[in-house]
Amino acid sequence: MALIDVVKWDMNNDATLVWKFPSDKIHTGSQLIVSEGQEAIFLRGGVVLDRFGPGTFTLTSKNLPLLDKVVNLPFGGNTPFSAEVWFVNKLQKLDLRWGTKSPISLFDSTIGMPVNIRSYGRWGFQAENVATLLKKIVGNQSLIHYERLTEFLTGKILQSLTETISDIFKNGQKSIFQISEDLQAVSFDVRQRIEPAVEELGLQVLTFEVVNINIPEEELKTIRAVYQKTFEARELSKASLSSSYTQIKAFESATNQSGTDTSNLIGAVVGAGVGLSVAAPIVREFSGENQQTAQEQASQNSAETADPVARLKLLKNLLDEGLISEDEYQNTKNKILGSI
Repeated sequence: MALIDVVKWDMNNDATLVWKFPSDKIHTGSQLIVSEGQEAIFLRGGVVLDRFGPGTFTLTSKNLPLLDKVVNLPFGGNTPFSAEVWFVNKLQKLDLRWGTKSPISLFDSTIGMPVNIRSYGRWGFQAENVATLLKKIVGNQSLIHYERLTEFLTGKILQSLTETISDIFKNGQKSIFQISEDLQAVSFDVRQRIEPAVEELGLQVLTFEVVNINIPEEELKTIRAVYQKTFEARELSKASLSSSYTQIKAFESATNQSGTDTSNLIGAVVGAGVGLSVAAPIVREFSGENQQTAQEQASQNSAETADPVARLKLLKNLLDEGLISEDEYQNTKNKILGSI
């Protein structure tokens, strides 16, 4: 094999991270040319020896001190020696994309539902520790493309993203809808998680950004529908409690202002299982009440629209229990029938 006079890497594009010079037959006096954004590494037996940054170098024992110790480089002439030369692309790679190929399924404790999360973003890194990079990634391969490396690192990113969002859900900090409002915090957390794994490969994370977190449109519609029903149920419950409170206060007022003890009547109402709004005018009738508070008036307005049949049944129950007289029963019954 012919001896090599010039050792260099004509890097035509930035798609390659690491490239091995195709020959290991080099001689003293050869020219080593390292372009801007590159670093050249001499290896022997898998051990990283001498390193060169950008520039043009004549290879001698003086600028290959570590290799000289290993092989005792000959002096003068063009005496051949054997060594591997690797070139590493040290340009900053800032246009890398990552994303979920399939949704990540997590349980959102804030909304009490499982959700399928999709996400994507941008990031960038740079070769930092070349010796570590060659040991961890290269092996017996002659070149490494960014594409292959980023596929591996994307797996690390998605794992870290899953852990970050899972922690947020478990702690009840934010729902899936609120997470999207603070992507900067999520980006920072994910970056901190991936940096140790990336540094172990001899790389340095330069930028990292979560651009979007979302869920499938159909799932979003389902969650919105559930939220709407939950909201309606909650509001209905509030309205029911408010109405009951108003009616109870009306009974209390009737009891306090009347010379007649209505506690037995209230107990009979509850025991009969009849709504307070139905019973309110009946209790007032027997309490001798002449004036009404605003709350009582509201209860009466509601009671006037109540089912007269239910009111008549309650009235008959009060008569049967001996809580009202026959005359009181007849007079009140006539009033109810007259209101129909």
